[in-house]
Amino acid sequence: MQAETKTLKSFDGTELCLYSYGNSSARPLVLFNGVGANRAAWKHIVAHYRDRYHVVTWDYRGLYSSAEAPNRESYTMEHHARDIQTILESESCKEPIFLGWSMGVQVVLELQRLKPNLASAFIALQGAPGHSLNVAFESPSQRKVLSKVLNKGTYAGDGFAFLMAGLSKSKKVQDFLCGALRKIGTLSEDAEQEGMRSLIGDWMEHDLRVITSILKSLAEHNPAEQMGTVDMPTLVLGGGSDSFTPKVLTDAMADAIPNARLRYVPGATHFGMLEFPKLILKEMDEFLELESL
Repeated sequence: MQAETKTLKSFDGTELCLYSYGNSSARPLVLFNGVGANRAAWKHIVAHYRDRYHVVTWDYRGLYSSAEAPNRESYTMEHHARDIQTILESESCKEPIFLGWSMGVQVVLELQRLKPNLASAFIALQGAPGHSLNVAFESPSQRKVLSKVLNKGTYAGDGFAFLMAGLSKSKKVQDFLCGALRKIGTLSEDAEQEGMRSLIGDWMEHDLRVITSILKSLAEHNPAEQMGTVDMPTLVLGGGSDSFTPKVLTDAMADAIPNARLRYVPGATHFGMLEFPKLILKEMDEFLELESL
C-alpha cells in the first residue's frame, strides 16, 4: 500500500517519519503502534479504512525510519506522546479517532494526561492499564525470562546488533521464532505466516539498546489516573487467548474507563490483527457506526 511519507522534527529535534493514507480532508484515524512494530502490522486496517478516513501513523523514535533520540532517557511514554502531539499539530488533525495497539494504548493514555480528550473516540486494542510488562503473561517464569532479557539488552553492543541483523533475513530463523511463540501460547496457528515473518525479521534489526529503553519505560508507566478522565467513546478490544495482555488486564482497563465498550475476539493472541483481522474490523465497524463516526 502506497503511503504519503514525510519527516518532521519533534519537540526535542528528533526526526520522525510520518505516513498517511487516503483523503487528507477526511477525519483522521491515527494508528499508535505496538513496540517494535511498524505500519506493515496495520495493513488490514489501512486497506479497510483508507477510503473513509485520513489514516495516519508514524515510526516511534529510534525505530525504522525515525531517527534515534538524543539519549537513552528520551524513549519514555511521555516522549512518544509528545511526538504524536507534535505530529497532530503539524498536520492540523481535527477530531481524530485514536487506535492504539499494545504499547500504543499506553501512549494514547499518556497523551490523555498531556492533552485530555483530544480525540473523538478511542479504540484500545489488546493494551494494558499500566505496568504492562510487570504483569504480562500468566506464568511467573515467562515474566522472569522477560526481565532477564531487558537487563541484558541494556548492554548489547554493535557486534550483537550486526549478528541479529544478519540472522533477521533468514526464513529458517523467522520460522523457528514463530514456532517458539506458538509453543509458549503467544501466537495462534491462525496467524499469517508472511506477516509474522516480516514482523519478527524487522524486530531483530532494531538496536536492542533502544528497544530495551522503550520496554523499560513501558514497564514503569502507570496511566491509571488517566483512565478515569477519558471522556470520549471508547472500545476496549481484547484477545480471547492473549497471554501478553490477559483478560484480567483487559477487564481492568474497561472497568477504569467510564462507559467503555468491552469486546473480545475469541482465539486471538496478542497478534490478533494478523490472525483474525475480519473479526477485529467487524467490532470496530460496529463501534464506529454506533458512535456515528
